[in-house]
Amino acid sequence: MPDDEFKKGLRTLLESEAAWDDLAQWFLTTESFDEDDEHSSRAMSATSLLPEQFFDCVYALRFILEAWQIHHLRLLDIQRDLFALGYDSDGIDRLGDYCNASSR
Repeated sequence: MPDDEFKKGLRTLLESEAAWDDLAQWFLTTESFDEDDEHSSRAMSATSLLPEQFFDCVYALRFILEAWQIHHLRLLDIQRDLFALGYDSDGIDRLGDYCNASSR
Protein backbone atom coordinates (compact mmCIF):
# COMPACT_ATOMS: atom_id res chain seq x y z
CA MET A 1 0.00 0.00 0.00
CA PRO A 2 1.28 3.51 -0.74
CA ASP A 3 2.39 5.65 2.19
CA ASP A 4 0.41 8.70 3.30
CA GLU A 5 2.79 11.22 1.72
CA PHE A 6 2.47 9.51 -1.66
CA LYS A 7 -1.32 9.32 -1.41
CA LYS A 8 -1.61 12.97 -0.41
CA GLY A 9 0.57 14.14 -3.30
CA LEU A 10 -1.11 11.88 -5.80
CA ARG A 11 -4.57 13.01 -4.71
CA THR A 12 -3.58 16.67 -5.19
CA LEU A 13 -2.01 15.88 -8.53
CA LEU A 14 -4.88 13.81 -9.90
CA GLU A 15 -7.60 16.18 -8.70
CA SER A 16 -6.07 19.39 -10.01
CA GLU A 17 -5.50 20.10 -13.68
CA ALA A 18 -3.58 23.23 -12.68
CA ALA A 19 -1.21 21.12 -10.55
CA TRP A 20 -0.56 18.89 -13.55
CA ASP A 21 0.16 21.84 -15.78
CA ASP A 22 2.52 23.38 -13.23
CA LEU A 23 4.37 20.14 -12.52
CA ALA A 24 4.55 19.14 -16.16
CA GLN A 25 6.13 22.48 -16.99
CA TRP A 26 8.68 22.01 -14.23
CA PHE A 27 9.50 18.37 -15.09
CA LEU A 28 9.81 19.10 -18.80
CA THR A 29 12.10 22.12 -18.34
CA THR A 30 14.33 21.19 -15.39
CA GLU A 31 17.63 19.38 -15.64
CA SER A 32 18.13 18.41 -12.00
CA PHE A 33 14.69 17.18 -10.85
CA ASP A 34 15.69 18.49 -7.44
CA GLU A 35 12.74 20.29 -5.93
CA ASP A 36 15.08 22.23 -3.62
CA ASP A 37 17.19 23.94 -6.31
CA GLU A 38 16.81 27.54 -7.51
CA HIS A 39 14.92 26.68 -10.73
CA SER A 40 12.43 24.63 -8.74
CA SER A 41 11.97 27.41 -6.20
CA ARG A 42 11.00 29.80 -8.99
CA ALA A 43 8.69 27.20 -10.54
CA MET A 44 7.07 26.49 -7.19
CA SER A 45 6.47 30.17 -6.46
CA ALA A 46 4.78 30.57 -9.85
CA THR A 47 2.25 27.80 -9.19
CA SER A 48 -1.12 27.92 -7.51
CA LEU A 49 0.06 25.15 -5.17
CA LEU A 50 1.24 25.68 -1.63
CA PRO A 51 4.92 24.73 -1.18
CA GLU A 52 3.97 21.56 0.73
CA GLN A 53 1.56 20.56 -2.06
CA PHE A 54 4.25 21.15 -4.68
CA PHE A 55 6.72 18.92 -2.81
CA ASP A 56 4.07 16.23 -2.25
CA CYS A 57 3.14 16.24 -5.94
CA VAL A 58 6.79 16.08 -7.01
CA TYR A 59 7.33 13.14 -4.66
CA ALA A 60 4.34 11.25 -6.05
CA LEU A 61 5.18 11.91 -9.69
CA ARG A 62 8.86 11.07 -9.20
CA PHE A 63 7.87 7.81 -7.49
CA ILE A 64 5.62 6.84 -10.40
CA LEU A 65 8.20 7.71 -13.07
CA GLU A 66 11.01 5.90 -11.24
CA ALA A 67 8.86 2.81 -10.71
CA TRP A 68 7.90 2.92 -14.38
CA GLN A 69 11.56 2.91 -15.38
CA ILE A 70 12.98 0.51 -12.77
CA HIS A 71 10.29 -2.13 -13.15
CA HIS A 72 9.80 -1.67 -16.89
CA LEU A 73 6.12 -1.00 -16.37
CA ARG A 74 3.73 -0.12 -19.10
CA LEU A 75 1.58 2.95 -18.68
CA LEU A 76 -1.46 0.68 -18.63
CA ASP A 77 -0.02 -1.11 -15.56
CA ILE A 78 0.26 2.14 -13.64
CA GLN A 79 -3.18 3.34 -14.71
CA ARG A 80 -4.73 0.00 -13.72
CA ASP A 81 -3.12 0.15 -10.27
CA LEU A 82 -4.32 3.71 -9.69
CA PHE A 83 -7.84 2.77 -10.78
CA ALA A 84 -7.74 -0.19 -8.35
CA LEU A 85 -6.73 2.23 -5.57
CA GLY A 86 -9.90 4.22 -6.27
CA TYR A 87 -8.61 7.23 -8.22
CA ASP A 88 -10.97 8.63 -10.86
CA SER A 89 -10.48 8.08 -14.56
CA ASP A 90 -10.07 11.79 -15.41
CA GLY A 91 -6.96 12.11 -13.25
CA ILE A 92 -5.61 8.77 -14.42
CA ASP A 93 -6.08 9.83 -18.05
CA ARG A 94 -4.25 13.08 -17.30
CA LEU A 95 -1.35 11.02 -15.94
CA GLY A 96 -1.35 8.99 -19.17
CA ASP A 97 -1.30 12.10 -21.30
CA TYR A 98 1.60 13.53 -19.29
CA CYS A 99 3.63 10.30 -19.35
CA ASN A 100 3.13 9.94 -23.09
CA ALA A 101 4.28 13.53 -23.65
CA SER A 102 7.33 13.17 -21.39
CA SER A 103 8.48 9.95 -23.05
CA ARG A 104 8.77 11.59 -26.48
